[in-house]
Amino acid sequence: MKILKNAPLKNFNFYKIGGAADEILWIEKISNFVEIWKNTKLPKLILGGGSNICFADAGFRGKIFVPKFQNYFFKKNFCIVESGLPLQKLVEISAAAGFVDLCELSGIPGNVGGAIRGNAGAKNEISEFLVAVEICDERGKIQKIAAKNCEFFYRESIFKKKNWAILRGIFKFSEKKNPEILREKIKKIWRDRAKKLPAGFSAGCVFKNPKNFSAGKILDELGAKNDFCGDIKISEKHANFFVNLGGGTQQNLLELMRKWRQIAHEKTEILLEPEIFLCDEFGKKINL
Repeated sequence: MKILKNAPLKNFNFYKIGGAADEILWIEKISNFVEIWKNTKLPKLILGGGSNICFADAGFRGKIFVPKFQNYFFKKNFCIVESGLPLQKLVEISAAAGFVDLCELSGIPGNVGGAIRGNAGAKNEISEFLVAVEICDERGKIQKIAAKNCEFFYRESIFKKKNWAILRGIFKFSEKKNPEILREKIKKIWRDRAKKLPAGFSAGCVFKNPKNFSAGKILDELGAKNDFCGDIKISEKHANFFVNLGGGTQQNLLELMRKWRQIAHEKTEILLEPEIFLCDEFGKKINL
């Protein structure tokens, strides 16, 4: 286990934003994680790959847990995966086993635990292939929850409402193809996705797509591209990417998101909802 005290959070997330955390713990074994988790009082927070979060400028007043457990194994068409495994690695190992199911998730950053929590997806969502999720609740009790009871819908799950730690995901795959064909497929999807991404530090799309609409298209048509607040700028390549040019703060991001959320609501009557986790210094979600 590795522990850092008063560590700048900007070094541990894609946005490169955030003040110092009281403690950051990297834990490599689930058994060790559970023991420390259950004996730690709030505030406490799980940090995976840091690809979908923006930390507070004031930092974090508690312990941040970084799961580094990454074991996995297959049993026929089932795969049990520990939450610290990078999502791209799961895509690649399932393709190497001949399963096509997760190919469309290629290029999505972050770890398996975070992908489950946010129901990550592209043409399909990760929850479509989950059978169950093993968690550790706030008291340290380990539970297995059937996927049908995880309240999955677009970019949401029960795990965003609970102070639970995701330990493992249990996946069931179906369709098989030649692994060589799948390897080329996931490489192409990765390349195509990378071409669409704006340069700079960001956590991807800041707003969810409303039903039957594209948040990026709405913002683009309203003229959001190239607007900025401090060192946070709306990309000229994609209006739903709010990019940190280097010195941006969470406050800059919040102001720019609130501004364009209000404009979009006034002009279209659509209320855009954040897709990224805007985290305050006690681990709570900041509401726009």
